[in-house]
Amino acid sequence: MSDSPEPPLPDDDQPWLFDFSKPPAPPRSRWRGILNFITVWRLQFGIGLAIALIGWVWLRPSAHAQNNTPSRAENPKEEVAKPPAVVPPSPVPVPATPAPAASPVQAAVKPAGPKISWSSVNVDGPYIAITFDDGPHISNTPKLLAMLKQRNIKATFFLVGECAKQYPEIVKREVAEGHEIANHSWSHPNLAKMSDEAVRGQLQRTGDAIVAACGVKPKIMRPPYGELSSRQRAWVNADLGYKIILWDVDPLDWKFRNSEHVSHEILTHTHNGSIILVHDIHATSVDAMPATLDALLARGFKFVTVSELLAMETAKVQVAQPAPAPAATPSVAGAGTTPKPSQKTNGKRKRAN
Repeated sequence: MSDSPEPPLPDDDQPWLFDFSKPPAPPRSRWRGILNFITVWRLQFGIGLAIALIGWVWLRPSAHAQNNTPSRAENPKEEVAKPPAVVPPSPVPVPATPAPAASPVQAAVKPAGPKISWSSVNVDGPYIAITFDDGPHISNTPKLLAMLKQRNIKATFFLVGECAKQYPEIVKREVAEGHEIANHSWSHPNLAKMSDEAVRGQLQRTGDAIVAACGVKPKIMRPPYGELSSRQRAWVNADLGYKIILWDVDPLDWKFRNSEHVSHEILTHTHNGSIILVHDIHATSVDAMPATLDALLARGFKFVTVSELLAMETAKVQVAQPAPAPAATPSVAGAGTTPKPSQKTNGKRKRAN
């Protein structure tokens, strides 16, 4: 046994801070106990805080490294290498053997079917046809017939049926002086907007009036305003036997009641094979004829009727040329483009009353 003395028991008279079974200690002893308590627990708290800080510093890099470690699916080193796709070699283009260039030869243009409509006629020579619409007129047409007779010019008259019935003696004179008469409907309506039966009635009634006036059946017709559908043209030609005649020279004399204007337009646009459109119901148009006809004759044109002009028609001949070499690609967009030729369209003609 040890002979060391045992530590003395605490003095019951010594005051303790949290011993509530004893009366409170004097004020001085109480503050000393509080200081001792704070000192002891501050030391313990500081030690614990230091241990926690060390542990956090030690564990943080490991966790960070674990979070940044890529998974198997994300690790590029563990991906299975795929063989590169094999691209088949592109075939070497074989230049096509160029067709032999066609030698320049003359070839006639063959129409797709029988021709039934004309605006002008391809002829060999300075032949033209002048036509007069909407008559006969009680005073203008006889005056015009005298001008034509004086110059030995043959014309074609497209007659309105109701006028032909009203002035049959003028129709008879036109035929007697060598002119051609033709059908221009009974009352000058837009035939393209009418039923087939109505169109048939317009043309048959006019044909009957012309035959009654002069004994001649017309072979050609001109639709008012030039309006007649392709389907209508086909059956009018097949059923009634009419050839459809339009025009390529139109001075718009129904619109411009000016003799100089009429003459200028006709002289400017007439060429070999032209079919000229004029109206003998307008006095200004008839007054323009002497100067116009004389100028055309002076240029060497020869006047014939429309049917005579159609009989002179020759096949259009074109020369086949060798295919040109491919042109270099132009550096500027649109360069080297050949502009399309402008197409002139005849304006619709309204009948003047």
